[in-house]
Amino acid sequence: MKTEHLDLMLDSALTKACEKLEKNENVYPYVLVMDKNAYVQFSEDFDQDVYESDPEELIADLYIRLQKRALEEDIFAVGLVCQVKVKHPEYGEYCSAIEAHVEYKDGSSYDCFLPYNKKDDRVEYGDIFSSEVDAKVFTSQK
Repeated sequence: MKTEHLDLMLDSALTKACEKLEKNENVYPYVLVMDKNAYVQFSEDFDQDVYESDPEELIADLYIRLQKRALEEDIFAVGLVCQVKVKHPEYGEYCSAIEAHVEYKDGSSYDCFLPYNKKDDRVEYGDIFSSEVDAKVFTSQK
């Protein structure tokens, strides 16, 4: 995994989420896929009823779809983006954040969080924090 690929995936993933927040729209889960030419493609194909009844089931389903796509296509990286509440590692308090799970064919995998606070129709962003995590998509391709 090259740093510029991580930067491209995060920039693509988080820019789209920030645009939705700033339009006062909900950030529903979406996935992105990078091919071997570093072209990033988005997909928001999910069942709204499933999301409203059980968001965790939807996230699990999106990972299954990404796993299947990774087996069938020659893709370099994947990402899954959603809105979460997460405990901030520096402050120890829960905050709203955009989570971008980014993963590469070489087995590198990261959970990246962009904290935000909505205030008077404005969105204030904190500093991104991340951690290396176990792969969820390219688990059998290492």
